[in-house]
Amino acid sequence: MDLAGIPREQIPWYPSVDPTRCLGDRKCVTFCAKGVYRWEADLGRPVVDQPFNCPVGCDGCIDICKAGAIAFPSLEELKAVIRGLRAPGASEETSGRTGSHA
Repeated sequence: MDLAGIPREQIPWYPSVDPTRCLGDRKCVTFCAKGVYRWEADLGRPVVDQPFNCPVGCDGCIDICKAGAIAFPSLEELKAVIRGLRAPGASEETSGRTGSHA
């Protein structure tokens, strides 16, 4: 998937953690070499701290999480967003948007 010319902050590809399923074993935190996750001691679970450090298309942490607490957008959703960002005039409409993730 060619992403040339699209700022990473405009591509909504990053994990989410379901706190009701998370075992708190920290495997995602230790697995991710990009520092996407941070251990939140007060919550006793990881949080997605640096979502845009996640390489687009990477979902290796899903296999590490035996509880199935990690999810990503579908590839179809990702492709639709990228098509929209490549549409004429899309860069002007989205240039100030960086997205957010809790």
